[in-house]
Amino acid sequence: MIYNLDPNCYYSNRAYLTQWFYDDIMVIVDTETLPLRNELYRESNLHPESQRLQQLIDQHSIKQHVIDVTHNVLPVHTLEKKLTRPILTNDCEYYYRPQSGVVFFPVFLWGFSLRNRLWQNKAFSFDAGSNKVQEIMCLNNRPRWHRTWLWAEFNRLNTISKMTYSFANLEPDSVSYTYPCPLLLPGEEPDNTRNDVGVDLKIYHDTAVNLVTETSVDDIFLTEKTCKPFMARQIPIIVCGAGTNKFLADIGLDMFEDIVPWQSWDSDSNNQSRLEQIASFVDWWVRSGTIMGTYQDLLPRIERNKQYFHSEAFRQHIMTQMNQFKF
Repeated sequence: MIYNLDPNCYYSNRAYLTQWFYDDIMVIVDTETLPLRNELYRESNLHPESQRLQQLIDQHSIKQHVIDVTHNVLPVHTLEKKLTRPILTNDCEYYYRPQSGVVFFPVFLWGFSLRNRLWQNKAFSFDAGSNKVQEIMCLNNRPRWHRTWLWAEFNRLNTISKMTYSFANLEPDSVSYTYPCPLLLPGEEPDNTRNDVGVDLKIYHDTAVNLVTETSVDDIFLTEKTCKPFMARQIPIIVCGAGTNKFLADIGLDMFEDIVPWQSWDSDSNNQSRLEQIASFVDWWVRSGTIMGTYQDLLPRIERNKQYFHSEAFRQHIMTQMNQFKF
């Protein structure tokens, strides 16, 4: 049975881990409380209560522990070194470079491949059709610097009016812009706490290309956002850490490199340079007037992506470390 330090927090629900952990296990989740998260990722000697988390762990009756940091962009190397192991991470660095005590678990790719809601209580859709009528979408609800830069750049290029674009808010310390903000979809209300996990919105059924602005551009940490173009039968353009597209191609997904020239920017470690190249390509493609025709030409490959994403072969590819894990 899976136990949590905070059993009343729905976000801490990790019942899906029971297929790997059969005995009574305490799963320690970084998002249960902010103090707990601070203790997980503290800098040594900077916090007077440096043993607080370990004391919470030690006083609990369950003595087998797993630390699960798969849900947030929190690098494993910053974890307190004395904490218990194993650690489950969604950081794709560990797909290529396995490390003792760390297990690569791409929870969103795995869960959404299975059409598993994970910790979410509310039902949502994992499927959208291929009868597309609009060219390109880009949804941005929570503020991040790279989302702000792209929104401002597409405004500067006057491309944003040719896209289905949402941008809810600037970061608190952002420079001021004269561009309209918030930029919302019809009927949408600004709400930074909203999390549209699935592909229920009509825009996913209507739009051929999904410009995905992931949570971070510093790490290859993939959330439900990256899953959506594959679930919704779309061509993906992924804005994330350097190496993201290579990782997705390495696990067998078609990233359409003959159409989207991600190989020219994917290995660029300079975040700003990578964003500029992506914006330049998107601007050119939107102005070319070829997106819908290209989408129709690519439909067989897009459908193969959809079927493969939901396949056992895909899950076997990404879950090697979890499936080989033993306490």
